[in-house]
Amino acid sequence: MALTHNSFQVKIMVVFLAIMLLMFSAAAALPIPLLTSVVGSFFNIIAFSTHILVQVEREATHAVSEMLQL
Repeated sequence: MALTHNSFQVKIMVVFLAIMLLMFSAAAALPIPLLTSVVGSFFNIIAFSTHILVQVEREATHAVSEMLQL
């Protein structure tokens, strides 16, 4: 179970890093205010996605523990 959870986290981090690399390479020619806005939006998306993933994981853990108690 822990191995599956860790590999899931690694996949998510790889996707986020790939997106960040693409955004930074695409934003290299942008003016500084626009660049900071793009980077700020990206980190807001990461924070929201992480929040959603944590909620899903909590719900899944709760559902599995309920099924095991039956």
